[in-house]
Amino acid sequence: MIILIPFTPSQPRPGARFQYLIERRLQRAVQLLANGERPSDVATMLGFYDASAFTRAFKRRFDVPPSQYAQEAYDRQFPKKD
Repeated sequence: MIILIPFTPSQPRPGARFQYLIERRLQRAVQLLANGERPSDVATMLGFYDASAFTRAFKRRFDVPPSQYAQEAYDRQFPKKD
């Protein structure tokens, strides 16, 4: 027997919890990348299936690949002296 529960606005959207978890992992990835961790290591630490899945999720959220973000974070921390 299947019981159907009507959707009401007070109930969370389907997948909202999953999206919240992905968002939290990506925010942690930003911190790790800014601290000098390699993108492939960050993907493993945060439990992504593989580095390409992490790259796709990161790029979808921040519009840049994690390697580019890491390089830009490094350049901000250690500016080149002319």
